[in-house]
Amino acid sequence: MALHFIRSVYCPFTAQPLTNGCCSPLNNHQRVLTHRQFNVNPLSSFSFQPEPQVLPEPICMNCVHTDGSTFDLLSYQLNTTDFRSPEGVKDLAWFDSDLKLFNKIVPFRGMLRMTDYQDYDPEVFEKILAMLLYGMDLSYTWKDLEKKAEDLKKQEEESRQAVSSS
Repeated sequence: MALHFIRSVYCPFTAQPLTNGCCSPLNNHQRVLTHRQFNVNPLSSFSFQPEPQVLPEPICMNCVHTDGSTFDLLSYQLNTTDFRSPEGVKDLAWFDSDLKLFNKIVPFRGMLRMTDYQDYDPEVFEKILAMLLYGMDLSYTWKDLEKKAEDLKKQEEESRQAVSSS
């Protein structure tokens, strides 16, 4: 099972990336990893049994964390919910950080419309696209989705008829 998450961090007053002490790259990595852990863990208890165990199927989450020009990519794989013992199967986290898609040159505050973008790096865009497309099920067409919707409507009608007849 693959899930996706995109997160942006901006300072609303200056349109500049937040890079001060509370939002340093290391703190952002820690925050993103903690959020992914908290998002994936409840999903594992709904999908599988709620008690701590090694999962029969790993749950993966891909995350793109950005400040608008610099991107951090995280892939997190939950393999177990048993955190009590230091031995055995462990979870995996992979970071590819500080990827500059472009250099953003912001002029004085009153002239934000004059913002300039330089040094575009297409390899970073390819990594982001690959991260977002990985695990997506693109095999469904619109007709397949319409057919599934019709099947669900038929099932609802049949269940209503069964309830009304009893």
